[in-house]
Amino acid sequence: MRILLAFAILSGAAFGQGQNTTLMLAIRPQCGIVESSYTHVPETAETLLRFRYVARTGTQGGQFHLIMGLEASGVQITANIDGPVKILDGLTGNPNTNMLLAEINPNGRTQKSGHAGEIRLVWPNPGSAVIRPRLSLTCD
Repeated sequence: MRILLAFAILSGAAFGQGQNTTLMLAIRPQCGIVESSYTHVPETAETLLRFRYVARTGTQGGQFHLIMGLEASGVQITANIDGPVKILDGLTGNPNTNMLLAEINPNGRTQKSGHAGEIRLVWPNPGSAVIRPRLSLTCD
């Protein structure tokens, strides 16, 4: 048995398997909204989109986009997103648009259970508060 072990060590060193061996791994991006809820704040023109997301980005990072409907003119948008995120401030919704809401840092990681986020929308017309925007998340 000792002879076999010695042969394996020596043959590994002879074929370049010595101390300078490097193992290369490719880890693909992971990205997604795990759960979400959309609620109207009673007696106001305010709605809240709450969500939990997971992300593992590469060198390009990632992005949160908010897709607004036709009735979204003048909607005031503020976001609070935990994790490796840079939020864009002072957003106002425009009808039928895909707005960049926040960017995830390059090589950003969330916990396995994900991170929480909340988007507050204040509608100029209280009747429009029933329209639900869509949130999308992409990672590169």
